[in-house]
Amino acid sequence: MTQTPLARQWQSWSQSLWDRIGPAWSQRDLPDLVYKRTVVLPILLSAYESQRRHFQSIVDIGCGDGFVADMLVKGLAARGKLPAEIALLDRSQDFVQRALARASLAASRSLVGDIADLPIDFMQPLPSPRFLISTLVAMELFDLSSLLRPVGRILTDQDEFCMVTIDPEFSAWLLECGKAKLAGRGNGEVDWEWAAEYPVTINGRVFFFPHFQRSLALCTRIANEAGLDVRQVVRLSVPDTEETRTVFKETVYGLEILKRPSAIALSLVKAKDPGA
Repeated sequence: MTQTPLARQWQSWSQSLWDRIGPAWSQRDLPDLVYKRTVVLPILLSAYESQRRHFQSIVDIGCGDGFVADMLVKGLAARGKLPAEIALLDRSQDFVQRALARASLAASRSLVGDIADLPIDFMQPLPSPRFLISTLVAMELFDLSSLLRPVGRILTDQDEFCMVTIDPEFSAWLLECGKAKLAGRGNGEVDWEWAAEYPVTINGRVFFFPHFQRSLALCTRIANEAGLDVRQVVRLSVPDTEETRTVFKETVYGLEILKRPSAIALSLVKAKDPGA
């Protein structure tokens, strides 16, 4: 897929932003790790097991440092469902190297790059059915179709793609109470004045959401346009435990994050040909 100049500009800007704030951000990532362990992992396992079959490969798109893939692989191994192959994809070479340093992922196939430029021979050796995942990546993209259109091309009839992102209703609550801002005008055009504030706002623990994060219906429409059908939607809240109360009470969410679903998983499959 040929990226537009605006898309390339956004991608370059977002990568340079992470290069600047990444080291400082990683020093205060405990809430992020707890969130992934208590919400993202259960929601992925739920999506995986709802198919009642054994996927032969896992492909993590935007794998980051491998924390989620590592948890998922270990969780499946404990259930006797360890996949034959694991593949990792991320635009950051540092992240991919850190993911491969994890014992459970050391033998994974890996690629540094964007899914839009994914070579065909990267997916071909991976046995089907394949379980593709993308966790908390969509909310960092301005254009959701830049993720879903490539997925629509590489997904086979046997595969499934599970996209975990922030629940649009939770995003709406964050916007309403002023804890978040919207990164765009809702028409696909980047608001560069807001984008310019992004580094300051991140460090101030206020988030910017792309416009599609306001609406599950809009996410579904973008998926349909990419040749994907929504098989299942799962919402999940952070469990109310002593650990989560301690970790989240000082965050921008406060204890409100324990009272409402904050994550949503869309299980997407290749759309059936109407003429078939």
